[in-house]
Amino acid sequence: MLNGSPDYVSPKQWQSRGKLEAVLGHSIFVLDEGDSSLPTIVLLHGFPTSSWDWQPIWSELAKNYRLIALDMLGFGFSDKPNSRTYTCLLYTSPSPRDRG
Repeated sequence: MLNGSPDYVSPKQWQSRGKLEAVLGHSIFVLDEGDSSLPTIVLLHGFPTSSWDWQPIWSELAKNYRLIALDMLGFGFSDKPNSRTYTCLLYTSPSPRDRG
C-alpha cells in the first residue's frame, strides 16, 4: 500500500496508536490492537527496521486477529540506550566475550 492509499498510516499516526511499556528499565514501544477473544499474532520486525513495517498489511490481518507489534530496543519508537549508533555492524560484530 502506498502513501496515497486509504489504509496508509503515517509513522506519527502509528506512534499515537501505541504506548511505551517499561521493560528492564527501558521504554519499549508496543502496539496492541484487536479483540482479545480473537487468535493473537505477535509481529516482530526485522533488522534494522521497526514495527511500522507491518503497517501495509495491518488492516487486513486485523480483520481476523488481535495484533501485537513492538519496536525492539534501539529501534523505532523504543529507547536507544547508551547513546550508541545502532548499525548492522554493531549487531553483527562478535562481543569481546565471544572472540575467544
